[in-house]
Amino acid sequence: MPTGRAVLPLHQLSLFDEVPTPPASLTASPTAVPKAPPAPKAPPLQPAPPATATAAPQGVEFRHPRSQRELLLAGHTVAYELRRSRRRSIGFVVGAEGLSVSAPRWVGVGEIESALREKATWILR
Repeated sequence: MPTGRAVLPLHQLSLFDEVPTPPASLTASPTAVPKAPPAPKAPPLQPAPPATATAAPQGVEFRHPRSQRELLLAGHTVAYELRRSRRRSIGFVVGAEGLSVSAPRWVGVGEIESALREKATWILR
């Protein structure tokens, strides 16, 4: 049943070619798809409760298992792991083990501790 036009695979069609429609036996009938029930309406948004301080009680000690240094941050002793690496800035990671600090070799310990004091609320939170 030639129609006078060439049938090309889909990957060879251009934007202006007519895409062949599949035979009716391959298409699903509209009644075969059950309708899903309407989604429940979401409750109206509530304003967030005011932020409360979740910092630990005064005098708590936080210690990394591989800690080499300690620092007093807002009344808390924080023992952290210091790693020197080839990087351009000081990086902090607060994980399940504790605080890890990565710093360039050329940055002094005083600068690292100063950066830790600046980020003390974030670290303790």
